[in-house]
Amino acid sequence: MGQRGFTLLEVIIAILILSFLSLFTVQSIQRALQTKAKVQGEIDKNATVRDALRTMERDINMAFNYRDINIALYNMAQKQRQKTANTPADKSTTGKGAGATPPPPPLPPQPVDPDKYKLKTEKIYTQFIGEAASLDFTTVSNVRMMENSPISTQAEVGYKLKPCRRRSNQEQSSNCLWRRVDDYFHDDITKDGQETVLLENVTEFKLRYLGPGKTEEWIDTWITSERGDALTKDKFPYAVEITLEIKDPSPKAKDKKLRMTAVAAIRNPNNPENPEQKDANGNPITDPTNGSMPAANQQNIPGG
Repeated sequence: MGQRGFTLLEVIIAILILSFLSLFTVQSIQRALQTKAKVQGEIDKNATVRDALRTMERDINMAFNYRDINIALYNMAQKQRQKTANTPADKSTTGKGAGATPPPPPLPPQPVDPDKYKLKTEKIYTQFIGEAASLDFTTVSNVRMMENSPISTQAEVGYKLKPCRRRSNQEQSSNCLWRRVDDYFHDDITKDGQETVLLENVTEFKLRYLGPGKTEEWIDTWITSERGDALTKDKFPYAVEITLEIKDPSPKAKDKKLRMTAVAAIRNPNNPENPEQKDANGNPITDPTNGSMPAANQQNIPGG
């Protein structure tokens, strides 16, 4: 039997078909790689913002307002001693019949030595200075990088926006979210310390606060120092709402932005109770933690 091979036309057609199949395969692979790179870029941007929010959330979770329990107990005892001293003893006697001894007249109040029941004044080292676009506070989230390093977990932490050089292009700059850490407390907790860039290309950094006396609405400032009002002075908020927005700097992005919001709760505000202070509805301002403080925090006494 004779053997019949492919004609030249058949070979050309087969080559053309294989060429088209190869071209379509290459284009499909290229589109898949471009889609993968785009998706991976979106994932990386989301992860970068989430990491920044997670760092802030951890610091805020462990913010603490230290109260010296020894001074509080001493002042309570002094007040009770003064109250007892100012209360005259009841020395009246009751008798029956005409020969009963009448009670002696009450003794006049005796002068009290002001220094005898003098109260101790506690110096508050911990602070919370929250503005609409910056935050400085004391926290116990400090990490000891070396095992025998002579530092504690307490630290001053601050967040704010200011320009920085881009890591990808040192000739360009953008608004960046900076994190500041200082291992020691100062009277002004908004200064000093070491700063690092937490997030680049930030177009918005917004903060709001919720706390005792202002639990019905979020407010833009929360200051515990002398600049604060009667509701915020010496009291930490219960939660902080953080909003971050970044912009893709690449020309192809066409001003594409990514925006995220998170709420970070302060686990132990440790605020003092003051029944004399009332909110807008006339209700007493109290702390749901009842002023309790875990033993772990009692070991971080400022200056100790």
